[in-house]
Amino acid sequence: MESFKPLVPVVQMLRSPGMEEYHWEELAEKILKVDKAEVDPEQDSFTLAKCVEMGVEEHSEAVQRLGERAGKEYQIKSALD
Repeated sequence: MESFKPLVPVVQMLRSPGMEEYHWEELAEKILKVDKAEVDPEQDSFTLAKCVEMGVEEHSEAVQRLGERAGKEYQIKSALD
């Protein structure tokens, strides 16, 4: 349980309804430095274990900032709709 705690904010961000295609691209290319195809939430192969393997927890601050931005954009978009 203790080893999972640092991943909780990352998991919350990855599950955010505000995550759009361009957020996933930024996550892959700018933060994790991997090919976009490796970070595709529509693929069954994209799992929490895969994220850990890619070192997502090493970039937790950047991932959280991305998630916060995606969430704020989502709120604005929802309010405008």
